[in-house]
Amino acid sequence: MCKGYGIVPAVQRVDRKSSARKKSRSRWRFYKKTLLDMVRRILSCFFTALTERLRSFFCWCPSSRESLDEAERRVLGSMRKRYNGYYVDVGRISDIPPQNSCIWTVQVEPDEEDEMAVPLVLVHGYLCGAALWVLNLEALSHRRRVYAIDLLGFGKSSRPTLSSDAEATEAQLALALERWRSRVGLEQFVLLGHSFGAFVASAYALRSPRHVAHLILEDPWGFSESHMPDTAFRLLPWLATAFTRGLKYFSRADICSLLRAGGILGPTFLGIVLAHETNMFRKIVQDKTAVVSYFYHCNVRRPSGEASVKALMHRFPWVKHPMGIRLVDLPPEIGITFIYGAHSFMSQMPAFALRDARTRSIVHLHVLEDCGHNLHYEKPEEFCDVVNKVCDLVDRILLPIMY
Repeated sequence: MCKGYGIVPAVQRVDRKSSARKKSRSRWRFYKKTLLDMVRRILSCFFTALTERLRSFFCWCPSSRESLDEAERRVLGSMRKRYNGYYVDVGRISDIPPQNSCIWTVQVEPDEEDEMAVPLVLVHGYLCGAALWVLNLEALSHRRRVYAIDLLGFGKSSRPTLSSDAEATEAQLALALERWRSRVGLEQFVLLGHSFGAFVASAYALRSPRHVAHLILEDPWGFSESHMPDTAFRLLPWLATAFTRGLKYFSRADICSLLRAGGILGPTFLGIVLAHETNMFRKIVQDKTAVVSYFYHCNVRRPSGEASVKALMHRFPWVKHPMGIRLVDLPPEIGITFIYGAHSFMSQMPAFALRDARTRSIVHLHVLEDCGHNLHYEKPEEFCDVVNKVCDLVDRILLPIMY
């Protein structure tokens, strides 16, 4: 009887009410989730901004990209000659970060235009940067164009996370240098590397020899083989063993960790430690704090370069794959010039061994008296004189080949 009058059964009415409640609850959960997400995003933005403000106000290490830029301008601005600074995109070198890397480049044009003069590329040493060639750039660029670069992980260049494997790290650094050469448009050049930079320059020359007209190695690091076997550590007295283990640990740590830990006292501490070095720059850089400031801002940033050096090392201060014996495989037409300081801690034996092994090649050895590891700013006049003579020799050798 009920069906004829269109009366809805009670069960169906209950189902409809239940369905409506479910839809209402689902809609409320959706609105609640949306509202919570919105509040979460607002709070995240607020606390991020607050953290950045507090970090800039209570900055433990008073450093920034702008501070490094300003410090470099103060150093290089002391030259009479003008320079051009720019970034060169070298593509993606490692997976972290996924973005392309850039190499900071300082370029100085010659006083006299000479198309026959081969360009000179300067590669700095460990914990240094392109601006520390300030005492040499004017003298070296009299006849030729000079490029000074910041290696990846140092100075103003990108700081990607390179491989922890020694061979892979070496290959990545050499690849970055080759891509830089290609982007800049250099076909052949004289390559000069100091200390760690000499190791990287040599690694590049082995991989891309046709672009290297001559290799100049200033007090090179990573050329000697370790002559201390592992058993020697067990035979030493306990005190000496503790000392050597301390050195091994120190070599694995970031060498600038103490500087970063010093926080706001870091610049003052560095000024005391580098007082002797900064005095050597006074001839050109009159600003008393410029060099210290540049050193500081170069080395309190992300320790990407330090990590790459650690990856190359076997035991402080030796490397896993010494470069000295490997340069025997360099093509004989590529000359090599070693420049050492008479009081440097770097061994000259790899240079003598290489000269004896490469009898068909040019291998020159120069030792500057009263000089330590950093020849280019300890004895800038003598250093530039040697480098200019080598570059002039390269010009004379390449001239008949070019024409």
